[in-house]
Amino acid sequence: MKLRAKGLRALAWSAALLACMVLPCRAIAADGQFLDPDVAFPLVGVVRGPSTIELRFDIAPGYYLYRRAFAFSASGATLGKPRIPPGQAKFDETFGKTLQTHRGSLRIELPLTHVDGPFKLSVVSQGCADAGLCYPPMTRSVAIDPQLLRSSGVALKFN
Repeated sequence: MKLRAKGLRALAWSAALLACMVLPCRAIAADGQFLDPDVAFPLVGVVRGPSTIELRFDIAPGYYLYRRAFAFSASGATLGKPRIPPGQAKFDETFGKTLQTHRGSLRIELPLTHVDGPFKLSVVSQGCADAGLCYPPMTRSVAIDPQLLRSSGVALKFN
């Protein structure tokens, strides 16, 4: 019986992932609809001066982001090592191991070590819903004019 339940759960995972690949990542759950990933994991950047950008994720209740999935790149600029606060340990059945996850409000400081001119900043993240859907990794980008780095508090809108 236990083996059958695991098989059914694996089948449900497969169906959810397939739906996420075919549809715009809105699969129907038993208790309602999963959020679009841009709603579940909204991202805003804030300039914190000429050498730091703060990334803000306000993760919806019932959803979480994987710490290990974060990746940052910039074309036209050099990034320093991102400062990501420690996450919460969670045993993940999909990967069969304990992973660091983030819920609620998450702030990541991203140092800029060199800027040549206008540049494009890209952020990769991946998250899941507690109800059983893991979204594919998503990349969001924003074009940044170095003039913006002269003022602190300027909001950057990712797409």
